[in-house]
Amino acid sequence: MIRNLEEEIVVRLKWRAKANGRSLEGEFRVLLSDAATDPLEVKRADFTTFAEEFQAQLEGDEHTPSELLVRESRESDHRV
Repeated sequence: MIRNLEEEIVVRLKWRAKANGRSLEGEFRVLLSDAATDPLEVKRADFTTFAEEFQAQLEGDEHTPSELLVRESRESDHRV
């Protein structure tokens, strides 16, 4: 247990631990681990997962090569 912690915080942490099916010590471990996790690493992992899922959804679809789209855009009068 952490010393000099306000009783209200202890009560809320105990409730949170119970709601998550963990001991108070287990809840502390999770909270400290989450606090020590690099947010950029989490975002990178989330993006990688998203990209892989998106790529899987596009598998087998026919797509216009980007160089053709760029060429069409350059040749048109309607530049964006």
